[in-house]
Amino acid sequence: MRQDSSTSKGAGVPALMFDRRELAGALGDIGVLLPLMAGLIIVCGVSAFMVFLLTGLVYIASGTYFRLPVPVQPLKAMAAIAIAGGASAGEVAAGSMIMGAILLLTSVTGLASRLSRLFAPWTVKGVQLAVGLMLIQGSLSFIGIGGMAKWKGVAVPGLPPSAALAMAAGCLLLLFFLGRSRKFPVTLMIVGAGLTLGFFIAGHNVIGHLHLLGLGLPSLTLPSRAAFAAAFFLLVIPQIPVTFGNAVIATADVSRNYFPKQSRRVTPRALCASLGIANTVIGLLGGMPVCHGSGGMTAHYRLGARSGGAMVMIGALLVAMALLFGDSAVYAILMLPLPVLGALLFYVGVEHARLVLSLDSRFAILAAVLIGVVSLIWSNVALGMAVGLGFGFLAGTARLTRRLLSAPG
Repeated sequence: MRQDSSTSKGAGVPALMFDRRELAGALGDIGVLLPLMAGLIIVCGVSAFMVFLLTGLVYIASGTYFRLPVPVQPLKAMAAIAIAGGASAGEVAAGSMIMGAILLLTSVTGLASRLSRLFAPWTVKGVQLAVGLMLIQGSLSFIGIGGMAKWKGVAVPGLPPSAALAMAAGCLLLLFFLGRSRKFPVTLMIVGAGLTLGFFIAGHNVIGHLHLLGLGLPSLTLPSRAAFAAAFFLLVIPQIPVTFGNAVIATADVSRNYFPKQSRRVTPRALCASLGIANTVIGLLGGMPVCHGSGGMTAHYRLGARSGGAMVMIGALLVAMALLFGDSAVYAILMLPLPVLGALLFYVGVEHARLVLSLDSRFAILAAVLIGVVSLIWSNVALGMAVGLGFGFLAGTARLTRRLLSAPG
């Protein structure tokens, strides 16, 4: 029998649960995780073995410490820029180390907690809306893909566009009608069916390239000074406001929404510390830079996760793939049809965007929507936050001016 999430080993700390609902929830964020993971491996040359191994270990650590479905995702802005610009593995490693140092500094000095108090609720909800809208936008590129994936000469047949749309539509119907059901682990069913179909479509192209025990050996990565300079200006600066706004402040906020009595460990300071340690180690060993994320927490929660057990399970799966297949583990990703990933991403985006509805004033909703729309149009959450804060400042100034002018005498 599934225990309620309030069951705890200590006050406010839920017990880890391991059941089919947790397993379904564990797969909730793969629509974000797998495409960026594959891109960093395929385009930037980051070691697949280290990506799977280290990401899995961070997942396990996150679930074990926070004991809630606090996600582990790629640093999205950094990953997207690195993939689009063809950054080297050394530059990715340097970016991870710099982010790790910055986050550790904000945690150790207590700056994370002080900065979090500067964010109004509508700012946080605006960031969450922006992330939701951007997830929906990103899902559309997966849903309509009927072409071919290719890595190191291995072409994976795609689906005709009409079949891709039909598959995505079927997945979305299941998600929106049964996504909150406690009896049907919909995500597990969808991913299982997708992998089965992908095996029949592309298995003959991919299976022969999976090598058992193709292990790599961890080694310290020491990027050059040029790599650190390039990483700081190209990868880190665009990532900092997104990480603090979404991976720290918004993640702490959404954990309080979903787990008001069990989220005492999910604080800005603790989130910064976990990401600082993780990214420093990942940078040194050459893995994938990671963050937490409010959208990822919604993904895991809405698809069944109620404890850190889901994080432990997905982490164990990634570690097992690394140990079993080494660098060839990336081929397994290619067998999951992109329309399935797109449907999962679309559903999560809608659910995450709906968090803005918890705001209780027209001004707050307008400001949050402004952040979301600006972020979507320019694909820049930092710009959306800046515009929203500017709007909030001008509105506050206008209210103060009206009060002064209407004051007697």
